Amino acid sequence: MKQSKRIISVLLAVVMLLTVVPVQVFAAHTSYAKPSSYDVLDNPVISPAQAASMILDMLDEMLAEKDMTFELDIKVSSKTIDLRSIDRATSSISSLWGWSWLKFAFGVLNFGDLEKLNMNWIQNCPKRTQSGKTDLDVVIALCAFLRDNHEKIGKIIDDSFKWGVVETVTDLPDTIHNIPGTLKDAVLKALNDKELPPAGTTVDSLVQNMIDGLLVGVQDPVTGKYDGIMPSMLGKADLNVNTYTLLTDIINSGVSDLLVPMLSKLLLGLAGVELTPEFPEGNFDEAPNFEMVIGIISEIAGDVPYTPADLLTPLSQMNAALKFMFLDGGLDVYFYLDDTGLHVQEALVELIDGLVRLGLNLIPGLGFLKNTFVFATEAEVAAMTMPECYAYLARLLINDFIEFADIPDSATTVRSVVTYLLI
Repeated sequence: MKQSKRIISVLLAVVMLLTVVPVQVFAAHTSYAKPSSYDVLDNPVISPAQAASMILDMLDEMLAEKDMTFELDIKVSSKTIDLRSIDRATSSISSLWGWSWLKFAFGVLNFGDLEKLNMNWIQNCPKRTQSGKTDLDVVIALCAFLRDNHEKIGKIIDDSFKWGVVETVTDLPDTIHNIPGTLKDAVLKALNDKELPPAGTTVDSLVQNMIDGLLVGVQDPVTGKYDGIMPSMLGKADLNVNTYTLLTDIINSGVSDLLVPMLSKLLLGLAGVELTPEFPEGNFDEAPNFEMVIGIISEIAGDVPYTPADLLTPLSQMNAALKFMFLDGGLDVYFYLDDTGLHVQEALVELIDGLVRLGLNLIPGLGFLKNTFVFATEAEVAAMTMPECYAYLARLLINDFIEFADIPDSATTVRSVVTYLLI
């Protein structure tokens, strides 16, 4: 029963997709080993034909694994229901529905809602091996069957389906009468390594465990390290804590576990440090520019409080310096994040102002402004107020990169620069 619900779920999931997809001519089975094309963002695109073949291959594999066949023997005649593949299932069910003895039984006995099922699309469902038909035709027929019988399927799910004499002469599985509970168990198993968790286990706790497993990972008994993407989230990935606290912890862990290792290797490369099998964390004897790079970090963040272990290799020292700068207060003079949000300090504003003034003095020599030939002198830049500096920078960039722009020197505020640009 679980497998049949999974099959129905897969088919229902593609009903809306197939209703808007134009049917084209495809091969009977379309390979999906490679994407059919790529979109403008270079993301792979799976065609409707590939999706249909993928779905039916999966269903055939599931049915073959279950190896389900049933024999209906009424002495004077018999029928075999073969559910070991999509083609066999539709063929045997179609044969059963056309069986004269079943029609006779429908005439003299009450089979409830079973008699009201519309089997047209099953009886006329093409086969995967049928010449001139495609896997997409098969999926469309199966989805059309679900569409025509959606009310009956809904009754099966909410246990209001009338089975008539079938329930009288046989004991239906308990799962038939408790599909919501069965689906809930399936969800719980999916969140708990395919095993039903102990009674009383909540979905919230399972989701929490799943998040912990993803972020923190499993601890290696030898090294003691965790193999998740953000191991430093250990004990912090609590969905019930304050949102800002959780956000702060995620940001800090992302910086510690993702940004710092990546930035460390980048800066070590700039410093001329090579990470080799012999020296996986670098060698101080072959680090020509290491002190300069570390010095720049110290200039920004202040004196780094190294521990002896931090100074053993270039990589450990770089990691310590970057963690101090990003996580342990090295940038607090500029900005910091706490439970109440992001706080920008006056020093950051002053730093940006200083960089803008420095940039205005460097721009003439960089040569990337091809259409500007007259620049303010260093003395003129020094005499400008900061609003005038920002307006001057905006004028330079807009006049050079926007063809129709001709903003005059009299525009000495960002607002006036924007006004000239718009008119």
